[in-house]
Amino acid sequence: MLKRFAFCFLVLSTLVIFSSSGFASFEPSPWTTETIYNQKMAKKFMFGISNLTWGWLEIFKEPYQAVSENRMVWGGIGVGLVYGLVDTVGGALQVLTSPVTPLDIPLPEGGVWSGSKWTISETA
Repeated sequence: MLKRFAFCFLVLSTLVIFSSSGFASFEPSPWTTETIYNQKMAKKFMFGISNLTWGWLEIFKEPYQAVSENRMVWGGIGVGLVYGLVDTVGGALQVLTSPVTPLDIPLPEGGVWSGSKWTISETA
């Protein structure tokens, strides 16, 4: 019983954190441009899987970008750790909430998937 409560509390607190004003500055997810429910749900699911699978790579990408742009590598490491965690957890939340298409969980820099890799047929 206590484990269920802790899990629910963790999920709810994560959703509250993601919906805070700090995350409002992130651009909307690429799947939000779709108009048909099935396409939105499928692209949200694929977006979540992509971020869940590849989000941790931000740990390496951000320091590399910092060095390329002549910024401090330590700043890039810090940003990479935060973005990697947020992208991975955000991807898991996108997968879990994929049937609920009005709920968008914006990710930093639009996540790790641009949305143009897969197309979904409009005739279903």
